[in-house]
Amino acid sequence: MYVTRFQVGNYKSFHEGVTLELHKGFNVITGPNNAGKTALLQALTTGFAPAPHRSPRTITSVGVQPDPSSWVDLTLTVEQSEFSSIFTPNEYWVPVPSEAYSISIRLSWPDPQRALWEHLMRQPALVFRGRFEHPGGWKSSTYPSLALYEGDGQPGTRRYVHYQVERGGAVRVVGLQNTTESNDFGVVRVLPQLVTLSYIFRAERFNAGMCPFGNSSVLAPNAANLPEILNNLQHNSERFRALNNLVSEVFPNIRWVSVRPGERRTC
Repeated sequence: MYVTRFQVGNYKSFHEGVTLELHKGFNVITGPNNAGKTALLQALTTGFAPAPHRSPRTITSVGVQPDPSSWVDLTLTVEQSEFSSIFTPNEYWVPVPSEAYSISIRLSWPDPQRALWEHLMRQPALVFRGRFEHPGGWKSSTYPSLALYEGDGQPGTRRYVHYQVERGGAVRVVGLQNTTESNDFGVVRVLPQLVTLSYIFRAERFNAGMCPFGNSSVLAPNAANLPEILNNLQHNSERFRALNNLVSEVFPNIRWVSVRPGERRTC
């Protein structure tokens, strides 16, 4: 799962932000102090608190309060290898595709509703689009949120196939239903997972030196437990070697990183 495009609006230094394109792998964003790099990352995780943009463009006179709603438009790509971890046991409302698309992929027979789900699961990747507003949460920025086909029905009431994914991965077709875009499976089930799978590292300057021994495998946002994490990781020689290879790739002057025991149960 990775973000391929996003735009931030009315959040901290961003009034009407430009659309940024991202690629799978490393993406580097540079800029001077107070340019909004940290705000950009906070918005990208969709775990941010509302902090509306404040400038003469939003506060036109004394006493005027800016629009309290901050938002981010996101395009998210989910690869086929991740489908089983994304489409866990739950209910899913998948938009009915337009008639032209249904005909083109032969969804008309013998069981078009089951054929639709199987068609989605055969895709190498699925792309979802949505808007996160604070306050408010996720909503559709386009219909459908799935950027694979045009949907059927009219705005306000759309046609969906209701699926139930059972434990063990079996999929049961509940049936066709007319409902609103707010039930779209991308908005309800897929896009909200971004915040739980995102990790933001806030250590502008390493706050690392010594720390107590422990069993944690999650690096603190300020890197205070970096020695603990590395000490646990170096017991897995293959993964620790892979980490050091990445470190050397980014910082060629660093050949190897290791941790040694300190005094009083520290590392």
